[in-house]
Amino acid sequence: MVKVSIIVPVYQIQAKLLSVCIESLLKQTYKEIEIILIDDGSKDECSEICDDYAKQYNRIVVLHQENQGVSVARNNGISIATGEWITFVDADDVAEPTMCEKALSYALDCNADMVMFSNYIHRDNHMYEHAFFHDNIRVFTDELREELQLRTMVLYYPECSYKSEYMLTGHTFGKLIKKDYLLKSKVLFNPDLRLQQDGIFYMNLIELGGRIAYFNEPLYHYRVYDTSNCKRIRSDVEEIYDKVRRVFLEFIGQNDKPQKFLDAFYAKCIADISQSIRSDFFNYSTKESLFHRLKRLDEFLNNEPFKTAICRVNKEYLTKLKRRNLFYYRYGLLWLLWLDWEIYGIKSIIGRSRRK
Repeated sequence: MVKVSIIVPVYQIQAKLLSVCIESLLKQTYKEIEIILIDDGSKDECSEICDDYAKQYNRIVVLHQENQGVSVARNNGISIATGEWITFVDADDVAEPTMCEKALSYALDCNADMVMFSNYIHRDNHMYEHAFFHDNIRVFTDELREELQLRTMVLYYPECSYKSEYMLTGHTFGKLIKKDYLLKSKVLFNPDLRLQQDGIFYMNLIELGGRIAYFNEPLYHYRVYDTSNCKRIRSDVEEIYDKVRRVFLEFIGQNDKPQKFLDAFYAKCIADISQSIRSDFFNYSTKESLFHRLKRLDEFLNNEPFKTAICRVNKEYLTKLKRRNLFYYRYGLLWLLWLDWEIYGIKSIIGRSRRK
């Protein structure tokens, strides 16, 4: 039988969530699997949990490494995988029992090098079914391959075939990849990136060809944790996102991509502004005065690539909320932006409390 390798990076995950994740993999209806747990230098009980499971089940392999980040963990998982197919699972998520069986069956039926599938999203104690396209796709056309790449940067754009409200296509999970195809491509996760390594990984993998298919059945449970009231101030957030933007822009230039990719990049820059606002400028735990924070934000918005993105971004690539924020950026209405942000945060808190 064909073997599937399931690679799970593990670092500082709640014990209960990690156990639930591993149990969901052990319950796979397709039995020819290996579960590769990459302990990325965890200082809590995760390391011991991984070892305990490996002692009980011969299908589980554990690799302990010094903390080097999720990219190195995944790359090391790829290097030791013995399966003909590879899939990635996050340690706090859950796989449907039929995930490997159905994904592999569809991949073989379509003669695909990679198959992606839909998922469930868990947020605020609610579960939502999330699709990436309307129906099954046996083989992606060049247009759909391009759409996959664009949607690693933006949720949707004017010509896309399916408008997603929740999730980009570049997440690591929700794909089953033929190992030979992956190794021949020589595409790996970039260890220099602390965020969005998966989006860059898939953009490069798709660029190199191969048959891609889509199975429109949710086989994976993705947990979303709210960060709107994040108490941690990330002083390095802009450095982290700047590295990501440089790699995306480099990809666009090296592969001579059309204008729509640059439009998507500008839209991504607008989204990155929101991340910086959440983690720094409007972070609730900061002790810095609002006056100084707004002054810093004004300087930040006048730096590249944000200055150009604010001027040139195509509004069709933005959500309604991002369009409203763009209006504040363009006209320097940062006090109104702050007030709007506060009101939105209060409404979000009220909404979550009602849903509980």
